[in-house]
Amino acid sequence: MVLKCKVSSIDSSGTRVILLDRGNAVTPPIATADHVGTLEVGDIVAVVFFNNLSDGLIIAKIS
Repeated sequence: MVLKCKVSSIDSSGTRVILLDRGNAVTPPIATADHVGTLEVGDIVAVVFFNNLSDGLIIAKIS
């Protein structure tokens, strides 16, 4: 599934995002695709999730 999310925090283990349409739940750290570029807290991103909400990849920054 692909969800619109908001960057919550960024550290060496990955990026945590807020699931805007899922009660503002926050994911564990997830990876960012290389082509996305630099992210900042508060950025809106598209995230693809595979098996569960800890198995995700940020695939785009939404302007």
